[in-house]
Amino acid sequence: MDKTMMIWQPERKTGIWMNVVTVGELSFCLGFYGGHWSSDGKAILAHGYGGAFHMWKNVGVNMDNWQPEKVPSGHFAGVTDIAWAMSSEYILSVSHDQTTRIFAPWKNEASSPNRESWHEIARPQIHGHDINCVSIIQGKGNHRFVSGADEKVSRVFEAPLSFLKTLNHATSHRSTSPEDPK
Repeated sequence: MDKTMMIWQPERKTGIWMNVVTVGELSFCLGFYGGHWSSDGKAILAHGYGGAFHMWKNVGVNMDNWQPEKVPSGHFAGVTDIAWAMSSEYILSVSHDQTTRIFAPWKNEASSPNRESWHEIARPQIHGHDINCVSIIQGKGNHRFVSGADEKVSRVFEAPLSFLKTLNHATSHRSTSPEDPK
């Protein structure tokens, strides 16, 4: 629950088990419930509260060099509504798993400049009730939405600058807001 995964190995001379690699997350995450090794032992997949997956791959040749990887994600209960951003940069979905998630195309310049794949880039709402509906609403910067949940209260959200930077990085598009002067 401390948001880390550790690899332990016995020391060659003494046989005492030592922590040799620690990977983890600094984001809002309530810890990991478990993990699983890849069949070749070169990747670790962890799962956490709220249905999130986290993966690290050992890209080192002569020594350990564990790097975070992009992973598939999605809701773990029924999706109840979706909405496209007005500029079609991303899609917003809500679910009875009590989350709102944003998926966008992620352009991978490292492997191929023209290749993109869709990934979850944000969870703007984690709620205590099942979320039933969502709508993108007009506002400054085209990044506001309203959602409705089981407790019959509508909530309005506006994207913070940190999200706009993530969106810009993920999609290689320019997103603007009142706080983000061109």
